[in-house]
Amino acid sequence: MIVSADAELTRLMLTNEMKTFETEWPEHYKKLMGESSILILNGEEHRLLRNSVLNFFSFARLESHFLKDANEIATGIMSSWREGKVISALGASETYTLDFALKNVMGMRPGEPEVEQFRHDYHEFREGLLFALPINFPGTLYNKSLKARGKVQKVIRRIYDERRKIEGCRGPRGDDYIGWTMSGTNLTRDMICDLMQGALFASEETTSRAISLIMFFLEGSPKALEHLREEHLKVRMPRDKDGWSMLSWEGYKQLQFTQCVINESLRLGNITRFLVKKALADVTFKGYLITKGTPVVASFASAHFDPSLFKDPESFDPWRWQTSSGILKTNNFFPFSGGPRLCPGAELARVEIAVFLHHLLLNFDYKLADDDKPTAFPVINFPKGYPIKVTPRE
Repeated sequence: MIVSADAELTRLMLTNEMKTFETEWPEHYKKLMGESSILILNGEEHRLLRNSVLNFFSFARLESHFLKDANEIATGIMSSWREGKVISALGASETYTLDFALKNVMGMRPGEPEVEQFRHDYHEFREGLLFALPINFPGTLYNKSLKARGKVQKVIRRIYDERRKIEGCRGPRGDDYIGWTMSGTNLTRDMICDLMQGALFASEETTSRAISLIMFFLEGSPKALEHLREEHLKVRMPRDKDGWSMLSWEGYKQLQFTQCVINESLRLGNITRFLVKKALADVTFKGYLITKGTPVVASFASAHFDPSLFKDPESFDPWRWQTSSGILKTNNFFPFSGGPRLCPGAELARVEIAVFLHHLLLNFDYKLADDDKPTAFPVINFPKGYPIKVTPRE
């Protein structure tokens, strides 16, 4: 196995997906995600699934559908926050991103008994995907996760079968990803069910951890926090009947410093720390031979902490992304992977993060309630859920 700490080699592997390299996953991961998952498939099958995600979560729908949903879900969660209440920042962000995903992927609403049971099963599935060793004995985390996957798949298949009886496959609440995929693609039942489970995981997991990381970094940088709050105050809309100032699309497009904060938090946090590729042919790079079949780890974190690419790389400095012409563009930044496997939900994630921050910063001050720092193995996590004490702002 070769580990790439070289940003140029990492970029080469990402841009030459299915030419000289392909993505490699461990067998236990494939069993949990499903053989037809967009995360597992390579080549033409992956391209077709990725296009379906891009078409549904399009820029037009970000403005017309998803921004409104994000506003409603974020304010619904924060409406119960009271003076001095201790909140798990990670838990709140997980609820926010999963509720958003359930509504837009499956047409499911929080609060319904089936939804709450589904949420429990999904979380058990996800815990195994993130933390389990591939030991399939009764009582192990991996075994529990496999059983939970079966329960999640059972619900998705039932929704699929019910939709097949409806002209256009639309759900009772209108357009959602499962109905859109059923009516607009030729994907099989198994492919669609694996795609929906993968979409839930991709929508919830990385975005929720990104929000928690941003809150962690901002709590340690009062200057950045105030600069960010000032930017959101400038795009504040009149309050609605419930007292919330919703983030508009025009306002979102003006949040340049917010995007800098997101970039810097993703660079420092490295939610996706690496990907494993396999060489499809002999490759020569800077005088070194990578032989066909060799696994190569593309380390995103190594590039993001390279002092030749990012000055003082261990410092949280969102201003490093500001330039006279806008936000810095660099091909040495891989928070959403790259090439043909560039995350199709990258812009949606940015919208969700910006909306959550908008309502948090305009309506609350917060401080850490108990010492908690992120751990990085096997994934970014806060052992205590990053507990914060909130104080409503006037």
